[in-house]
Amino acid sequence: MNISEKRKLGIVQLVAISLALVGPTLVLAANVQAIVSVTDWPIWSVFFIGAGSIALVAYSISRLIGALGTGASAYHITTVALGRHWGRCVGFSLCGAYMFFALATPSATIGFLEDLLHAPVFEEPLWRSLLGFGLVCLAGGIVSLSSRRVSWVLLAIEGGGIMLMFVLCGAIVFVRPSGPPAVTATAMHTHHISGLVAGVVVAFLSWAGFESCLSVHAGGEGATRRTLLSLYGNILITSILFIAVSWIIQRGFADRLGGNPFLAQTQNTLSALAGAYVSVWCAIGFGVAAICSAFACLMASLTAAGNIAASLFAEEGRRVNCNIVVFLFIALSQIIIPWVPHMPRSPVALYGLFGAAAAVCIMVSYQMIQIAFIRALIRGLVKGPRIELIVPVVCMVIICVVLVTNLLQSEAGLLSTLMGAAWCSVGFLLGGYGYVSGTLGQEKGLCK
Repeated sequence: MNISEKRKLGIVQLVAISLALVGPTLVLAANVQAIVSVTDWPIWSVFFIGAGSIALVAYSISRLIGALGTGASAYHITTVALGRHWGRCVGFSLCGAYMFFALATPSATIGFLEDLLHAPVFEEPLWRSLLGFGLVCLAGGIVSLSSRRVSWVLLAIEGGGIMLMFVLCGAIVFVRPSGPPAVTATAMHTHHISGLVAGVVVAFLSWAGFESCLSVHAGGEGATRRTLLSLYGNILITSILFIAVSWIIQRGFADRLGGNPFLAQTQNTLSALAGAYVSVWCAIGFGVAAICSAFACLMASLTAAGNIAASLFAEEGRRVNCNIVVFLFIALSQIIIPWVPHMPRSPVALYGLFGAAAAVCIMVSYQMIQIAFIRALIRGLVKGPRIELIVPVVCMVIICVVLVTNLLQSEAGLLSTLMGAAWCSVGFLLGGYGYVSGTLGQEKGLCK
């Protein structure tokens, strides 16, 4: 997607891109299972804590945008506050995060397609390679259209999924379903704090990428206001959805589908609930909605990764078409990944692996933004009382707890954390020694 002076995105388009990368339909269809598998705290309470944590990150970003007058990306914000060295490091981490998301979402799409069609043949490496490559090619073709058209496609996809969720929530709350009697829900784990922290990790990761509207920011008159409103709008919409719908999901499974143990084993929670409470056709509708949401996340990831990469590698005399480079890397990776030994065979597990690695990269970037906010407050670049330092300090503590908790996990959780940390380490080395030399807030730094 090309962003130019003649084609600026409005608030609705920016919110659409941010919503697509967060993917509320995708999160509620595939992420709540991970929460109930690690803790028996109510899912809504875990998302509530996650929403508060993300709100702290958004506050720091919004204060820096308003005070520094730049919102071209989180990378540019950090560059203004901390200098080119740390700005390039953050830019590389963000680019890696969006590329990991682009690697993850085709697997989620394949998993939902397998669940919808009841076709286990998609677990075969050949089929997964072909489907993954085809999905990336289709997404790349759509992304090459005008930015406004793509944003409206993303908005239609996520809007359709949200409307279906309203129907499902109404059915669960107000309609008495037919079917077998309720099964008493049993706890998966105890109420230990470690379980709660692990659940908050999943909830926190569900918002990863909420700041993606900054990465396709095009500047111009009123750009700062548009960016801030899109940030606030995205967090408000997703927080309400995640907290309210997760409560209804858990209630729906407790009443008719066996409670938390069955919820943890479900591949698509929304589709399972729709089949039990509404109809088979509604279940099919949610299957299609989940597929479309994962595909929308793929398009948004390709868009954000291309624009961040363009800003990083766009110094005069060395211009590249970053969208094509990112597209080729993701497409070829989809062919290779299913054949790599010891990789998860389940598409949803593979989605979780790369998605968690992406979230680690984004959390490292969030930490740098908090440091930038602290420095800007101390040096007077951001006007405000020193008591505001509480916000970035609390946010840094939360993110540190999340990262350490990931490191203490076993197998896939540890592997995804190490993958994200390895990418960030390489980015810090390249950025620190000047191998990555981006432009600062200049439109000429964007892709052609």
